[in-house]
Amino acid sequence: MESIETRERILNASIHLFSKKGFDATRVDDIAKAANVNKALIYYYFKSKEDIMDTIINSFLDRAVSIAMDFIHTSIVQMIKDGYLDMQPDRLHFISEEAVHLF
Repeated sequence: MESIETRERILNASIHLFSKKGFDATRVDDIAKAANVNKALIYYYFKSKEDIMDTIINSFLDRAVSIAMDFIHTSIVQMIKDGYLDMQPDRLHFISEEAVHLF
């Protein structure tokens, strides 16, 4: 549990510093200080500052995909099942104006 919390502290500190100072201006020492860990511990969890950024970006992308998939399942798929939305070869087509308003 401690290792997950430490890794999250490093990521959260990195997000804060990258957004405040920029990626290039943020040093690993800055991240260590903000996360209240020693610099060696950062390299235990991440290969480099770039690896930290890759992890952050992948996490954001995973969340975006999850949100999109939830939307597709709860809205689009349900509207197709309910007969309000039709799949055509090149697009989705609302069956009626009522379907557009339900969307």
